[in-house]
Amino acid sequence: MTDEEKTVYKENALRKQRLFPDYNPITGEGSLEERFAFVLDGTHTVFLPQPMLSLPLLQSVKKQGGLHRYKPGKRLLKKLNLSSAEDFRIFFLRSLSALRLKYDFEYWAVKKARIKHKETRSIVPFKLDVHQRYILHALEKQRLASKPIRLIILKARQLGSSTLSTLYMQWITTQVKENWSFAIAAHNQTASNTIKRIFELSLKYGGEFHLKNLDSPLVKQITERNSVIRIGSAVKPDSLRGEDLQMVHYSEVGFWKRTKETDPEDLIASVSGSVLPNPDTCIIMESTAKSKGSFFYEEWDKASRGESSFIPVFVAWWQVQRYQIPFASTEELLRFYHNLDDYGKFLWKLGATLEGILWYKEKKSSLGNKTQKMQNEYPSTQEEAFTSIGERVFDIAYVENIKQTVREPIFTGDITADGKKEKMAFENIRFIDNIPNGNLRIWDFPDRETKMTDRYLVSMDVGGRTEKADYSVIRVIDRYWRTEGGVDEFVATWRGHLDVDLAVWKAAQIAKAYNDARLVIERNTIDSRFQKTDGVHTFTVFNELAPYYENLYADTDPQRLKEGLPTKYGFFTGSGSSSNSKQAIVDNLIALMRDGGFIEHDRQMIIECDQFVYKQDGTLGAEDGKDNHDDVIMASGIDLLVSNRLPMPCLTQNDNYSMINVSNIV
Repeated sequence: MTDEEKTVYKENALRKQRLFPDYNPITGEGSLEERFAFVLDGTHTVFLPQPMLSLPLLQSVKKQGGLHRYKPGKRLLKKLNLSSAEDFRIFFLRSLSALRLKYDFEYWAVKKARIKHKETRSIVPFKLDVHQRYILHALEKQRLASKPIRLIILKARQLGSSTLSTLYMQWITTQVKENWSFAIAAHNQTASNTIKRIFELSLKYGGEFHLKNLDSPLVKQITERNSVIRIGSAVKPDSLRGEDLQMVHYSEVGFWKRTKETDPEDLIASVSGSVLPNPDTCIIMESTAKSKGSFFYEEWDKASRGESSFIPVFVAWWQVQRYQIPFASTEELLRFYHNLDDYGKFLWKLGATLEGILWYKEKKSSLGNKTQKMQNEYPSTQEEAFTSIGERVFDIAYVENIKQTVREPIFTGDITADGKKEKMAFENIRFIDNIPNGNLRIWDFPDRETKMTDRYLVSMDVGGRTEKADYSVIRVIDRYWRTEGGVDEFVATWRGHLDVDLAVWKAAQIAKAYNDARLVIERNTIDSRFQKTDGVHTFTVFNELAPYYENLYADTDPQRLKEGLPTKYGFFTGSGSSSNSKQAIVDNLIALMRDGGFIEHDRQMIIECDQFVYKQDGTLGAEDGKDNHDDVIMASGIDLLVSNRLPMPCLTQNDNYSMINVSNIV
């Protein structure tokens, strides 16, 4: 075994132990919750939830070294109506078990809850799998902090998140709170009924509580707790509407469809509106993913950005213990490792075990090697989960490469001057940061100290003025690192809606600020926009700017120069096999992403790469969806393509830079 093979073998073993640790809900071992050790006797120790340490009698027993060392006093025995230390021991163990049912969901689940085993179909205690414990940890973290419990779960198929969510709410209803009601809603009534049978089965085998129908079989009551359970669906939501709900479980929200009668957003807002934002209230939204543009994607995206009250939890297939296939021998394992394809290497880098990667390969083969189906049903990353109907253009592993350097900007605001056009547009150029949600994000200000030619390059993909139009995007590349054998770095992005001519002048101001950078403006959109209004005014737009800003990129045919025709400013995206075609721009971008050919900081670039697909009509573009765009991709692709055509940056004594003070931020 080589040194590399020894390292791989050891790492794989560590991953299995880390991902799938030993677990015993009776003793509390392997739980992800904060626990403390409590000694029962010389050979038995249990690990109890940290909140139980606040119980006075438990504290006293623990301080004396455990139950086997504790000597109850006569006063305590009399108070408890007990006659001996042995009686106290029996009393304490029974009381401890009863208390754990109220404090310890994992203990309650294995003691009181019952589920139908997926494979044997027999009725078994509910022992949480490790991926279910990840979800539970997120729930309990909010509950124990006395916060409203709000969770959105993105998962692989058949992970039992519906089972966990429903039984967690049942536990709160029967053990933690009285008069605490909840609703269950799935994408159709069949799915809702399946979830309903989960708590009915558990209540039946628990034996302590009883259900009765209220208005209909879809509205039930746990009589001993005065708790109402409502069961409905996105198709038939009438039974869900109630004025007194404290918890709601929304299942497979990714499959909820908008119809003339119902809209997922309106329904969820209506039902959730009755749940007050109080401690122990709970709203869980879970689903396998569908494509971007769906309601569930929008909710997940907001939660991921911290723009909603929901905490996002993603469970990948490789975090699921049953999605593993053991190897017959160490030799077979190492041989499999050496033969990993690019995606297998990506999974290994991601943290999957080799046994997991083998399962994935076998599962994909059984599904006809359909990549999209695997990504939808068994996602490896949260980005992969929302696979579009079109085939994605940028390989997930390549996107992961550039994602490593994404970070928050050091400045968010805009750029302004004494005027918007002509000479005054370059007078007193300054950055301003007192603009809410400013369009300009900067990761590195212009370097005023190092004098260098051809250092900065600014590109612009032209959009429109209205909110429904494409964005105009201006991107700045710093080419300095080429002088040291490095790669281009994106250091600024302007993204917003503006009249075309004003957006062009905005790009010129940014180029001026970045040491009179070469300015590359995509020309196709300008041509088409003005053709739809007042005729072809490309000449007017560019030549209005040219007298005031000389460093404009001109993609001019040499033959035009020989014939004395005017310079044709801008970058024209050609078609077919043209070196300026959209496909050529994207192909160059793919190669650079794969090989680490540039440094990216802007999160919007990652978002757009995950939405960029080959469409069914053969074109390239953002997946259909109201918030999906590819403007940053195109501006970036043009920037990088032109950068390869420019001379190498070179140190110079020239100090003829535009006079802008980067510290002059109003």
